[in-house]
Formats: sequence, C-alpha cells, structure tokens
Amino acid sequence: MTKYVWAGMILVGVSVGVMTGRLSSIGDALLESASTAATICLSMLGIHALFMGMLGIASAAGIDKAVSRFFSFLLKWLFPDLKKDSPALGYIALNISANMFGMGNAATPFGLKAMAELQRENGGRQIARDAMGMFALLNTASVQLLPLSILSLLAAAGSKNPAGIVAPVFLVTLATAAFAVLGGKLCRRRK
Repeated sequence: MTKYVWAGMILVGVSVGVMTGRLSSIGDALLESASTAATICLSMLGIHALFMGMLGIASAAGIDKAVSRFFSFLLKWLFPDLKKDSPALGYIALNISANMFGMGNAATPFGLKAMAELQRENGGRQIARDAMGMFALLNTASVQLLPLSILSLLAAAGSKNPAGIVAPVFLVTLATAAFAVLGGKLCRRRK
C-alpha cells in the first residue's frame, strides 16, 4: 500500500511541476536530496557496521548466553512460559541489548532469530504464544539507553548538540516499554 502512496505523491509532484513550468526545479531537488541521503547513509554506515560486527562476535563467543543469564530474572518474569535453557532467550537478550543502544538495524537479525526460535518452540501452530506477543511488544517499545542511530544522524546533519536528546529519548522509551509490558501482562492469555 505504501508504494502506491509514494507513487501517487511522485506523480502529483511531477504533474504540478510540468503544469507550473518548474520541472527543472524538481530535477534539481531530486538530485540534491539523493546526494544528501547518500551522505547521511555513508556517515552512519561505520557505526552500524561496528556494532553489527560486535554483536555477531558476541553471539559467536557465547556472550548471548551470558547476557541472558545476567538478565535471567527479568527475562523469566517477562517470558514465564519459556524454559530456562531456551535458545530464544539468548537471541531476545541480544535483541534487547542492541535496541538499548539504539542499533535497531543490528538488533533485527537477533529479533528474527528469536521469533523463529519461538515459532519452532510453538510447534508450528498458527496462533502466537504469549512469549511471541511479549517479545513483539518489547521490540516495538525498544528502551534506548543511548540512541546511537539518532545521535549519528544528528551529528551527520550538523546538529550543535546531538546528545541533547539522550535523556528525553530514554524517558519516553522507558515509559512506552513499561506500558507495553503492563499491557502484555494484562492481556496475557490464560491456559
């Protein structure tokens, strides 16, 4: 659906440009925007590659199990129907850790692996289990201690104080995560 919205917006913009005789302005704006987008993406690439590599090494070194043991009390409370030795807990812990540092792109592979493992433990049933719902809620709320993606984007855009958003982002994401967990616990299906 989104592709149709974007296609429609582009079509309307080009049509208005043709009707008003400003087609060359549209071309200039298009090239300038593409250049800016490429510059920002390249400036963010380094920090994303660094953290994705670090998380991959952490997983291969077994740090995911250590992180899940460290957060075991919290994870057991959030996911009471998962076994203590569930491989999904390690992926969930790494996903939450990456999200805490604002590295959503680095967290995605761990989130996908966690959901795949939860589905495997679900026995292939088409109805999501409680742990899957809670993980989706937590992943969407995404508590961010240090929003590195936003900080690098602000720094690349020339912000005078990119770190000024750290405290507000932490407080807002903490509140959304608390509401997500509360909602998930209240809506939890009873067996």
